[in-house]
Amino acid sequence: YQEKFSSSGKKILIPYLTAGVPSLDESFSLACALIESGAGILELGVPFSDPSADGVILQVAALEALKNNVTLRDVLKLSRRIHDRHPLVPIVIFTYLNPLLSLGLEKYVALARDAGVAATLTVDLPLEEAADYLKMHEDGGLKTVFLATPTTTPERLAKITKASSAFLYYVSRNGVTGERQALSATLADEVEAIRKRHSTPLAIGFGISTPAQAKEVARYGDAVVIGSAYMRMILEAPDNLTREQRIRAFTQECLRVME
Repeated sequence: YQEKFSSSGKKILIPYLTAGVPSLDESFSLACALIESGAGILELGVPFSDPSADGVILQVAALEALKNNVTLRDVLKLSRRIHDRHPLVPIVIFTYLNPLLSLGLEKYVALARDAGVAATLTVDLPLEEAADYLKMHEDGGLKTVFLATPTTTPERLAKITKASSAFLYYVSRNGVTGERQALSATLADEVEAIRKRHSTPLAIGFGISTPAQAKEVARYGDAVVIGSAYMRMILEAPDNLTREQRIRAFTQECLRVME
């Protein structure tokens, strides 16, 4: 990650894909299209039946993936395929805790490492309960990402930042994921306060849905995470070719204005 978050000041685009939508093979093609269009880090979402942090679009995507019987093991196999094709782009597994517990944390870390996964973001794992998780990741050579929000206290933020060995993911507004018409009016001040206290690389996500919003967020953070906008394009497109064309064009436009 050090090379990605370099001193050059170049901002990183981190797209999110729900794995298995519309299929695992198409997820592979879409991931490659994103990377070839300039995405610097890729988030692969593990479908889950009770997603507490996801808005409507990502809930619909997760349901479709579950109908396709996509499991955590399938997501890790997909990661292996993507990593084999594009080994220089880090892959972050975005998941809830239950799939990891069902597989077994130790087993997950071993499989994830073999699948070329760089880091794990487990949305609903409280830092206070993460000691074993953190040790297994460190011992297994995997990085970790934790979420901070506008309501995170400075004291807890310090602990979350320390535990985020890949980067800190800052939630740009209270609430769930989903496209928004406007960014939070207090985002700049919130990020500035974090920057004054912490030097950990900072990615900002939730609610970013247009190139103009990506441009603004890139002024504050090191990376911009976009999920719902991508998944809406994927869910609404009539065929695979259209899906890839739309996400390529969107990615290129976001990166153009983020420079």
